[in-house]
Amino acid sequence: MSSSQADEALYQALVSDEKKAWNTLYADVYRRFIPYALQRSTVSEDDAGDILQEAFAVFSVNLRNGRYQFVGKPVGAYVFRLCQLKWYTFMRDTDKPLPLDSLRKTGEDDDEDFEWDLADVANTPGGDLNALEKAMLELQDGCRKLMQFFYVEEKSLAECGALLGIQEGSAKVKRFRCAQQLRDLYFRYRKDD
Repeated sequence: MSSSQADEALYQALVSDEKKAWNTLYADVYRRFIPYALQRSTVSEDDAGDILQEAFAVFSVNLRNGRYQFVGKPVGAYVFRLCQLKWYTFMRDTDKPLPLDSLRKTGEDDDEDFEWDLADVANTPGGDLNALEKAMLELQDGCRKLMQFFYVEEKSLAECGALLGIQEGSAKVKRFRCAQQLRDLYFRYRKDD
């Protein structure tokens, strides 16, 4: 069985609410997230465990209401990403310092789509859509258009590049940079509220 087939089987088992599948996923994400949080911040192990639990609660809701669908990428990578976002929010809300690369790609299980994503804001309880709107308006025109094309209109990077008059590879790099800018603006506005 390939890893993609194994991930799809895990997804189906989670949808069927099989306890063994939930335990397997939890152990996998725990093994990666707890050391990740402890090595990168002053968060306690208890707080990291609470953050993990919150991320699993969000994942459970997203799985049950259909917001999360298996698309060929590891389920654990999605849950790990939720953990990262919850950790970031916890650190920000408790005024603890974060390393600069705290939400950038970590090299685990995924490709260029692993960085902060607009969908994470919409799918996470406490996500502030007003702050996201303010952040979008502050982006430069090229970034705002790219974010609109890619995330809202769900165009491919090749289509985005064509619409902006740039190559697909340039659109990929620009999307990453624009998403980072948007993320930073979003959290600034969210903190200011």
